[in-house]
Amino acid sequence: MSPLTAKTVKGSKLRSRVRQFGEVMTKIADAARKDPDVTINGILSMECTVRPDEYYHPHYHMLVDGRQNAVYIQEQWLKLLGEDARDVAQDLRAANKRSLKEIFKYATKLTVPMGTKNMVHKKIPAKRLDVIYQALYGTRRFRTYGYFRKIKVAEDENDELQLERTVEVPLEKGNIWKWHRTNWYETTTGEALLPTEPNPGIVKFWGIYDSYD
Repeated sequence: MSPLTAKTVKGSKLRSRVRQFGEVMTKIADAARKDPDVTINGILSMECTVRPDEYYHPHYHMLVDGRQNAVYIQEQWLKLLGEDARDVAQDLRAANKRSLKEIFKYATKLTVPMGTKNMVHKKIPAKRLDVIYQALYGTRRFRTYGYFRKIKVAEDENDELQLERTVEVPLEKGNIWKWHRTNWYETTTGEALLPTEPNPGIVKFWGIYDSYD
C-alpha cells in the first residue's frame, strides 16, 4: 500500500494539481513499461481533503504488487514532482484487509473530527466541498495497471431488477431527508425512506451534529 502525496494547494490551484498528478502517473507508467526490472500491477485512487486556511490536500492511495515496484513508483513520483513533494511525506506499507477500503472509499471526507477522542465531527462547508468536486470533475479518480486492467466483472442478473424497483417517497411541504449509513431518514420524525424501522434517535444525533456548523 503506497500513498502518494504532495504539498497542499489553494482552491484556485486544486484542479491544476489534480491534472498534474494524472500526468505524473502517466509518465511513471510509460517509463515502467520500458524498464525490464519493473512491472506495475496495481490500483490507484485519488482522495482530496480540506486543510485550514482554504488549503486542499489531494493525494493518491495505491495498491501495487511487489515492494520493489512500489519503491520505483515513489522514487519516480518524487523525481517528477520535485519541490512539490517530500520524501518524508510518502509512506510504504504491506497491504492488509483494510487496504481495499482505502482504495475504494470516498473522494473526500464530509466531516472532520473535533477533539482528542474524535467523538464529535464537524461538517465541512458545502462551498469547500464544491471546490473539491469541481476540481475532480471529468478527471480519472481511479486508475488500473497491469493485470488489474484485464479483470472482467460478471454481470449481475439482478441488475435490471434493481433498476426497475421504485420507492414511493412521501413528499410533503417542509420534508427534509438525510442519508445515514444505509438509509434516508426524515429529519424531524426519524421516518426511514427505505423499508426499515423508524429511528427517532437519529434526530437527536443530528441535533448535536448540526450544532457545530
